[in-house]
Amino acid sequence: GQVARDRKRMPLIDRRAVNEERMEHLARHGQPLPDSLRQEWEHALALPIDIPSTWLHGDLHALNVLAKEGRLSGMIDWGDMCHGDRATDLASIWMIFGNRSAREDVIRRCRHVSDVTWRRARAWAIAFAVALTNFGIAGDPR
Repeated sequence: GQVARDRKRMPLIDRRAVNEERMEHLARHGQPLPDSLRQEWEHALALPIDIPSTWLHGDLHALNVLAKEGRLSGMIDWGDMCHGDRATDLASIWMIFGNRSAREDVIRRCRHVSDVTWRRARAWAIAFAVALTNFGIAGDPR
C-alpha cells in the first residue's frame, strides 16, 4: 500500500531512527547486529543517491519471484510498484540468493550498477533483515 510506496521513495537516512530502534530491540532480545553490519549501515546513511529514480517492484523477495529449472523466470505481486531508489529492489539479492557465489554472480552481471548504489542496496538489505528478524521475535511465523 501507500506506506510501502513511501518507504521505497525515502533515502536511507530517513529510515535511521526506526531501523536503529529495531536494532536495539534485537540486542535486548539477545540477537545484536554484528558490529561489521552496524558499521556498514551507518556508513551507508551518508551515501548519496547517485542515480535517477526508477520504477521499482517495491516488494521483491523470494515469495514474489518465479523460478524454472533453478533460474529466475519472472516476478509476481506488483501491488507495491512505485518510483524510487533502485537500491531498495537490489537489496532483494541478499534475500533471494542464499548462496554467496550466486549473489556475487548476479552482482557481477549488473555492471551498470555503481559501487555507491550497491552499498546502499546492502544497507537496505540490512534494514530489511533487521525488520524481518524483529517480526520473528514478535511471533510472526513468516
